[in-house]
Amino acid sequence: MSRGKPPERDALLQHLLEHRPPGGENYFVFAIVTDAAEPTWEHRQSFAGAYEQTAALCVAALGAMAQNKSLQGGAQIELYQGDAARRYIFNAIVEESRYQQERQGEANN
Repeated sequence: MSRGKPPERDALLQHLLEHRPPGGENYFVFAIVTDAAEPTWEHRQSFAGAYEQTAALCVAALGAMAQNKSLQGGAQIELYQGDAARRYIFNAIVEESRYQQERQGEANN
């Protein structure tokens, strides 16, 4: 167990590492979805990169969210690999751009 981390975080990370999807390329997106029946992009916190690093970041973020009591409604982890991961990132960029344009329009009114 790592010093200062609850055993649950170590267990979750170990589980994710043991259940890595087989084959394919090593480009992944882990997305934490919080408290939403039909989550939109703003209900997700996403991490992209190699599997081991993004799994560790995802678990660390969940730990921080739990400490801040941000998981009252629960959370789930979505996992995307390869082309699906790239589509996820592309869609997130499109949604963020749309959101920024809406905010710009509101500021001009």
